[in-house]
Amino acid sequence: MAVTGASGFIGAYLPRQFEVVPIPRQLEGKDLREFLKNSGVKGVINLAGESIFGRWNKRKKQRIWQSRVYTTRKIVEAINTLPQIGFFISVSGTSLYPDNLPCDESCTRLEWSRFLSQLIERWEQEAFRCNKPTAVVRLGVVLGKDGGFWKRVELPLKMGFYPVVGSGKQWFSYIYVEELINIFRFIFEEKLIGVFNGTTPNPVRIGEVGKIYGEITGKKIRTINIPPSLLRPFLGELVDEVLLASPQVIPKHLIEKGYTFRYPSLEDILKTLV
Repeated sequence: MAVTGASGFIGAYLPRQFEVVPIPRQLEGKDLREFLKNSGVKGVINLAGESIFGRWNKRKKQRIWQSRVYTTRKIVEAINTLPQIGFFISVSGTSLYPDNLPCDESCTRLEWSRFLSQLIERWEQEAFRCNKPTAVVRLGVVLGKDGGFWKRVELPLKMGFYPVVGSGKQWFSYIYVEELINIFRFIFEEKLIGVFNGTTPNPVRIGEVGKIYGEITGKKIRTINIPPSLLRPFLGELVDEVLLASPQVIPKHLIEKGYTFRYPSLEDILKTLV
């Protein structure tokens, strides 16, 4: 399996389920086609994308956009010329779903005014220009020991407090990184096409993370509510589009296709992380 973003947080787990051929970041055009052709791979997983964290100034947003939309376009252009490649999986995100409304993949009330929603629309459009069977996995918050959300909250939790932006009542739609790799394998083996929500079936309020951690570890955890106004001067739109976002996402298509979640609840996941 050829992989963009193979050295990232999610990509580092792929060798547990796939024989991975990392795609060098700088390759495009003829060089990319030759690389994929000579690698002998039968499928491609596209995980490329600059981290969304950091201050969202014009330059940062441009890098976020280019690293997803342009990279997906060049990968698809290469795949479309190679008969040996029979399947394409690309990720996107769940930020296009509205706040505080249960949504599966059929949801039509989408938040097109947001930067991330517009990004996801173009990102997915580029993926579905692939002329091979294609699946897009919309990722929730990916949990794992080596990066992402857990890396930012693990130390505070060990120290007895849990920082959360705003009220903590925002919906938190998440997936365990090892579960996600299992989902990729399931989609690839079953040759499923279309859009799939890469989240567990059991979203929770984000404020529950500290509570459940405390119940598992026996520690008393104090929740620290951070006013969003304190962060907006440093992080800009990211505060409202990411930290205050409240998507309640349901992976209906995976369930309908017969996927069985090994880590269906936040408690199941946190038990592996503490």
